[in-house]
Amino acid sequence: SRLWQGQGRPEHALALLKAALPNVARTVGRGDASRGRQVAPTAPLYTAMSDLHLQRGDPGQALAVLEEGMGELGQEIELLQALAAYYESRTEFARADEYYQQATRLYPDSAASYLASGGALLGRGRVEEALAAYERAADLEPLNANAFLAVGNVHRLMGQSSEAIDNYSRALELEPRLEDAYLSLASVYRDGLSWW
Repeated sequence: SRLWQGQGRPEHALALLKAALPNVARTVGRGDASRGRQVAPTAPLYTAMSDLHLQRGDPGQALAVLEEGMGELGQEIELLQALAAYYESRTEFARADEYYQQATRLYPDSAASYLASGGALLGRGRVEEALAAYERAADLEPLNANAFLAVGNVHRLMGQSSEAIDNYSRALELEPRLEDAYLSLASVYRDGLSWW
């Protein structure tokens, strides 16, 4: 389906994903460990179908697919984040916040939920709350370079250059090829936000 998406044929990708739902939901009977085990459709199938509906300009159907996924799978983190992003894209920030908060409440050990929430908060100018969310993500996954990059970005935004430099440096220690960390670190020095 990614191939068809990239070729501008979302209708083909959507048909393929719709066909996959019942097949994925069948009982698997081959293989030793999985014999007779029911396999449910996964959240990425629903989020991919929702994305394709958005590409086709049908936000109502995109929302319906995500809600169907919630009905089938329950409150999976990917679906909660997709619903939050959906409402955020429609500037329904209160609804988006509900889903971001629900994700962090149900999945308190998920750095991904805090990173997503932090991005939404930052986008709405809630800088202190975004910093707290990003710092929580970095605490949960101390080897996640993107979490430290995000913390550094907020510190840079707040004019706290030494904290920004420390976090960008940590991100680069963890992921030496993280281009955004190099660019952000360079911008701190370029803008004269550091006394070095």
